[in-house]
Amino acid sequence: FDNETSNPDRTKDLIDLSMVVAKQKGKTSVDKESVLSNFAYHFKRFAMMSEHTKRSTAYHEAGHCLVAMCSKELSDHDVIAVSIMPTDSYLGVTVYEDSEITPEPTMEYFIDNIAMRLAGRVAEKMFTSTITSGAMSDLWTATKIAQDIVTKYGMVKFSKNRNYTKETQSEKVKNQINKEIDKLIDLATKRAEEILCANRKSLEELVDALMRKGIVGSEDLNKIFKDIVKM
Repeated sequence: FDNETSNPDRTKDLIDLSMVVAKQKGKTSVDKESVLSNFAYHFKRFAMMSEHTKRSTAYHEAGHCLVAMCSKELSDHDVIAVSIMPTDSYLGVTVYEDSEITPEPTMEYFIDNIAMRLAGRVAEKMFTSTITSGAMSDLWTATKIAQDIVTKYGMVKFSKNRNYTKETQSEKVKNQINKEIDKLIDLATKRAEEILCANRKSLEELVDALMRKGIVGSEDLNKIFKDIVKM
């Protein structure tokens, strides 16, 4: 696992490992048991985690999960498990599986995509009053998406109908690009806050479940999120 990558990227590694386990057991799809098998030797470490670390990690991963499941825009993947079971590279992970839906790459989609990446950090700050370094990779990915919106996709007024390569970026242009990135990050942060506040009850239920079990699979997730507000 590469600690420099985002949760969804780590998820792909976890899914690959889980697929091997599922295949070995004659299964045709990845299920909770397949995922759990990859965390078996970490249960003791989970039991030794402090309550504060467990709770802040639970809010972090629950934040990612909630925005992914509540957004009407993020239809290209499904959450199949959330874990705060520690490994050598990270404390928690939200496990996604690609859906068969191809999303429309609108500004709304990209803002919600950034909001999902930032939601762990936002949830930690909102509900534990702390921010940990575990959000580093999320921030990197969120910033990269925002940068692409400005420099590659031409989706903001500043760069409309224009692609900015590194070779065409003067200091003035770089400063403007950073300002546009900041605007997008602010929009996505507010979007994450909006979704988390609107679905606080479900968020707290997932945090409680993670504190008890360490990992929550799709069946339990569906029960917890049966009354979520899609936004």
